[in-house]
Amino acid sequence: MMIRRILSISFLIAWQFAFGQGADPKVDSLLNVLNNAKDIEKVDILIELSDIKIYEDEGLAYAMQACDLANRLKDSKAQADALNALGKVYYAQYQEEKALDCFIKSLSLSEKVQDLNLMGKNLRSIGQAYYAIDSLDKFKLYTNKALELARETKDRLLEADALVDMGTLQINKGNTDSAFILLNQALAIRLEEKAMLDVAHSYNKLGLLYDEVGETSKA
Repeated sequence: MMIRRILSISFLIAWQFAFGQGADPKVDSLLNVLNNAKDIEKVDILIELSDIKIYEDEGLAYAMQACDLANRLKDSKAQADALNALGKVYYAQYQEEKALDCFIKSLSLSEKVQDLNLMGKNLRSIGQAYYAIDSLDKFKLYTNKALELARETKDRLLEADALVDMGTLQINKGNTDSAFILLNQALAIRLEEKAMLDVAHSYNKLGLLYDEVGETSKA
């Protein structure tokens, strides 16, 4: 579906920039550290490995191992982090319902331990998962919650991410004027924060939108 395709393309671009072609040496290094790691450190390494291998079966295996270990440790923060990682893998592999379940469970745990950063990430991820299955009312509900929390905690990059998500919805509704406003607001924040990977993503998204409305000189 179009909504899912747009979100997936955005996610893939960000992932490729983050890990690029040189991922294997990093994996090898992490695996070496993993052998001697214990407890929470091991959970964190497994989560990082799941991020790198997010589109592969290995990524799912690493995230599941992180969840299993966090559960054995009975550490709520580690459980929340691991569930969020597992949700990201499921989402990247087009298993939105499973992703949604993980994000909701992670949100509950992140609220329990008052991890505001992870709460914001989960709220946004829940919104994206609902978006992917065309549950737009719930998408707006959770994305607005993410935006509100971002502004309360002054998490500027989460604020920009939520604005981009809202802009994507407006694009799919054909409301290009609203989309331009939201996407430019996000771009301004990303420039202020000097988040250059996110800035590149914003310019790419705006360029595609200008091209779509026929303003190719601005694309």
